[in-house]
Amino acid sequence: MNNFFHSRFFKVMIYSLAVIFIALIIFYAGIQVGLRKSFFSSRWGENYGRNFGGLRGGMIGLPPGDEPIGGHGTFGQIIRINLPQVVIKSPQDVEKIIVIGADTQIRELRGIINSSELRVGETVVVIGSPDSSGLIDADLIRVLPPAPGSKATSTP
Repeated sequence: MNNFFHSRFFKVMIYSLAVIFIALIIFYAGIQVGLRKSFFSSRWGENYGRNFGGLRGGMIGLPPGDEPIGGHGTFGQIIRINLPQVVIKSPQDVEKIIVIGADTQIRELRGIINSSELRVGETVVVIGSPDSSGLIDADLIRVLPPAPGSKATSTP
């Protein structure tokens, strides 16, 4: 029996089992990471309306004319304000003109603000619909807080 434990076959079998065990641990860790990512994604999707403007009459059984906010828009920094238009520059240096209408919601943190309170240098997310001339008719503008440790570049 002592020869069996010192044999080459036994050593190969132990190494093979160790490799299989390590592979199973890595596979399990990958499953756990995937589950956490999918849980985050599903929670983000469920809270989309609350994160970006609140639900409009609920998501199920919407009355006509009360459909959810559209999916077109942009993200970036305000570089020019000439109400009712605002020019947004994306991180890719693409400028888009946003048109603010009477029914456009503008949110900052948990509150609603007026278009006159927007400032050059603020970072915003805009959700709306493109019009025939390439402008975006804004349904929602979300003013993002400055990143921690950064200085606000807003000007009055």
